[in-house]
Amino acid sequence: MLEKAITKLNLIFDKLITMLPNMGIALLVLLAFFILAKIAKNASKKAFSRSVKNKILENLLSSIVYTTVFFIGVFYALGILDLDKTVTSLLAGAGVLGLGISLAFKETISNFIAGFVLAIRQPFKQGDIIEVKGINGTVNEITLRETKINNFDGQEVIIPNNEVLNNPIKNFSSVGRRKITLKVGVSYDEKLEEVKRIARESLMSLSFLKEGDLTIHFDTFDSSSINFTIRMWIDFPNGEIGYLDAVEKIIFTIKSAFDQNNINIPYPIRTIEVNDLEKYLTKNT
Repeated sequence: MLEKAITKLNLIFDKLITMLPNMGIALLVLLAFFILAKIAKNASKKAFSRSVKNKILENLLSSIVYTTVFFIGVFYALGILDLDKTVTSLLAGAGVLGLGISLAFKETISNFIAGFVLAIRQPFKQGDIIEVKGINGTVNEITLRETKINNFDGQEVIIPNNEVLNNPIKNFSSVGRRKITLKVGVSYDEKLEEVKRIARESLMSLSFLKEGDLTIHFDTFDSSSINFTIRMWIDFPNGEIGYLDAVEKIIFTIKSAFDQNNINIPYPIRTIEVNDLEKYLTKNT
């Protein structure tokens, strides 16, 4: 028993001694491919930066180049060590393992694919103000798995890329402008032409509005008022004023102009009609 064990150990030792030159060559090949992978990554990154113009896609593609070159070196090194069967087993195992991983991490993989699609299509970029799934904010970071948005409450919201890709995206930064829509009501006693003239003149005094960017239309007979809608555009997000500040300024301006010209913005009015009041009072006393 002991002799068999010693004999087996001697055989393993002799095999290791025989393999030492090949092991040295395999390590040199592995080191050479590691360096080559680094060089290929840097070279591909520079090439992609000139053609792709997309930081996320650039990093992804250069990483793929690095991984591909390095693993080619790994399999070459295994071949030098006469581990062809090991290489075949690894490839077969990788297929089975890959299938298992794809089933177990279906959502994660779909997020990676969605991140790749977003990187190519570029519906928005870092710094843009967007709305996705009812969440408004500034895009802070785009990774291959998720999109990070800083909302207007100062919180960071992380949305999986798959959900970003499969939902409508509003990009308020893409056209450099944003529309403001406000409804205002005036009394039935007012002269509508005068109301419209005063509203337009007061609003055109605002430096961030231009003549062609403002429309005013009466559109509704309400219970206690005749309503008109103001529609205007402001430069956004890099204009002289933010969206909420612009809305507030417009409201202040309209209210001040109407007060100065005695134009009434009525309160809601409710009329209560009671029939047979005397009968009702008698019954309940």
